[in-house]
Amino acid sequence: MKILTPLRNLNDINVLADAGAGEFYMGFTDPAWREQFGMYTDLNRCSLYEEANKASIEDIRYYADKAHRRETALYVVLNAPWYGDRELDYLKHYLQELSDAGVDGIIVSTPEQIELVRKYGMKAVASVMSSVYNSDIARYYRDCGANRIILPRELSTEAIAQIIDNVPEVEYEAFLMRNACRHADSYCLGLHGGVYGGLCYDQALQDSMLNMPQDTGPDKINERKYNNYLYDRVFRSSSCGQCAIWRLLGNGIAAVKIVGRMESADEIAGSVRLTGYNKKIAETVNSEAEYLLHMRMPENRYDYCASGLSCYYPEVRF
Repeated sequence: MKILTPLRNLNDINVLADAGAGEFYMGFTDPAWREQFGMYTDLNRCSLYEEANKASIEDIRYYADKAHRRETALYVVLNAPWYGDRELDYLKHYLQELSDAGVDGIIVSTPEQIELVRKYGMKAVASVMSSVYNSDIARYYRDCGANRIILPRELSTEAIAQIIDNVPEVEYEAFLMRNACRHADSYCLGLHGGVYGGLCYDQALQDSMLNMPQDTGPDKINERKYNNYLYDRVFRSSSCGQCAIWRLLGNGIAAVKIVGRMESADEIAGSVRLTGYNKKIAETVNSEAEYLLHMRMPENRYDYCASGLSCYYPEVRF
């Protein structure tokens, strides 16, 4: 089971590989795309966050070369919620450049992209935008030619195990650490970035956007505002699945994902080291009870664990 981490700067590769990262994912920016389609047609899910896409398409070959010298894989995200025929056609010259650069795979969001990616000799990874909530959907993406499927954050470890048992012919990736969202990615049509930021993030920060009846009492107002605060500061920012590593490993998950394309490498490296430590524990013990006894919790475990709101897989914790 590999540890997959976000990549923002070329120098971060050594920091994260030293911490134990086995795979990287990243985005890139291209002014020509924006000139062609406008600023509100996403190239990837975080197109409008410049700090998440610092590299240009020309830079990718340096990232791929350095990643491979550290014996790690590099995936590039082209996972916007939607691409029309014109956009798909425009993606072809990116795919040629990415293939020439030695990129291992492309994280895609539509079935139409899969055949294109495979045509250029790279792995096609069906992103969380593909809504793989059950075996039938997993089977569909397998038949489309996907090499790997990223499972939604909302799935339980039991549901993950059922999908992998029923459709074992592809690799599977599961979320493990850091940023989450109260909404399902694949059904979110909100724009990430721009003047107002992500819709979910904006909702969480502005109490004025909470929709409450005029006769709502102060106790209920405070309760909803506090709930709003918890979802933003605890669940969205500090999600964790460390307790589930033993199950995910046993389920046959190929990679666990550390989220945070806009966070510093040092912060992400801490999550990678913790995951690597607990992965080794999971590989050596004989039971989940033994794993939970010997695993290491996050340093700020009371922020993560006290409320239970930060759990990616709460069925393990509870």
